[in-house]
Amino acid sequence: VRGDSVLVNSFKKLPRLVQILLLLIPGVNWITEVVVRTSALISNFGIKTLLGFILALLVGFAFGWVDLVWCLLFKKLILT
Repeated sequence: VRGDSVLVNSFKKLPRLVQILLLLIPGVNWITEVVVRTSALISNFGIKTLLGFILALLVGFAFGWVDLVWCLLFKKLILT
C-alpha cells in the first residue's frame, strides 16, 4: 500500500479552520473534493478511493457536506 498523495497530505496539514472553510463554501467544496480525491486516486488506487472519487463527482455538493462533518470529527476526508 502506497502512502497518501501530496495533496491529501497537504490538506491534512492545513489548519482545521481552513479545511472547514474549504468544505463549507459551495462550489469550492466540490473543487476541493475533486482535486484531492483525484490526487489520492492517482497515488493510491483502491476501491475506497475510487468510490470516494465517484461519489464526489456524482453527488459532489452533498458529499462535500458529509466530508465537512467527517473533517470536523477526524481531520481528513472520508474514503481517502
